[in-house]
Amino acid sequence: MSSLSPAQAVIAAMITPAILILASASLIATALVRLTRIVDRIRKLAEVRDGSSLDRSKELDRHERRRPWTRRAIRGALQCEAIAACEA
Repeated sequence: MSSLSPAQAVIAAMITPAILILASASLIATALVRLTRIVDRIRKLAEVRDGSSLDRSKELDRHERRRPWTRRAIRGALQCEAIAACEA
């Protein structure tokens, strides 16, 4: 069946969840960084209200196009975290 010794099997069983948790934490950290950048940009846009309306419109359109991807990234990270929590 398996060519691993009992000690190797125990070590593999201990390392696998740690790697899954690390990967899910990395995904969540990436989503958090992107969300932080989005929030910072929206705050900057809110501060510069007296600027050109055309530039603001383009910037807001760009954010609207990115919103679904951001939501998908967050949802995927949360799903990975849930899967890792269920397997642990």
